[in-house]
Amino acid sequence: MRIDTVTRNEYGILVDLWEASVRATHNFLAEKDIQYFKPLILNQYLDAVELRSARNASGDILGFLGVADDKIEMLFILPERRGQGIGRQLLDYAIQEMGATFVDVNEQNPQAVGFYEHFGFRVFKRSPLDGLGYGSNTFYWNAPNMPVDEYRVTVSGQNGSATFTTGGNNLSLTADLTYDTVGSGYN
Repeated sequence: MRIDTVTRNEYGILVDLWEASVRATHNFLAEKDIQYFKPLILNQYLDAVELRSARNASGDILGFLGVADDKIEMLFILPERRGQGIGRQLLDYAIQEMGATFVDVNEQNPQAVGFYEHFGFRVFKRSPLDGLGYGSNTFYWNAPNMPVDEYRVTVSGQNGSATFTTGGNNLSLTADLTYDTVGSGYN
């Protein structure tokens, strides 16, 4: 198996793979949800990430991932090829070659939660909304062995809280903030 790039003319294959994988693992999604996301995947989401595919010796796509900045936005494997190390190889590639340091996972997807947990990812935040603002609890995970000097800061609202999290030692610090409209920003 090899990790390779994806061309735009292969997007249809990726969408079919995505749908098969979602039907096998995302039991919390209704049919209308799958039909809603399918054209978005094809026409927007695939273009918004750097794509890589896992291919067999014949060049057939067995799984794929998409990374934007340092976040794994998507990782899907053909259902009949799950449990064969393809997800692990794509995950390792995302971290080592693409600089991915975190991922968010819907809490209602226990298979994905277990996958990332198994490979050493640790939750650094939990949200009642997913990345699109839908009401589904989402875990935000740091990659394993993230160096101590790397961190993530989340600020919510002008007056709210900030969370500082380091991946290396799982230290978390939350502080209340106020926004100084006269001065230079947060205090």
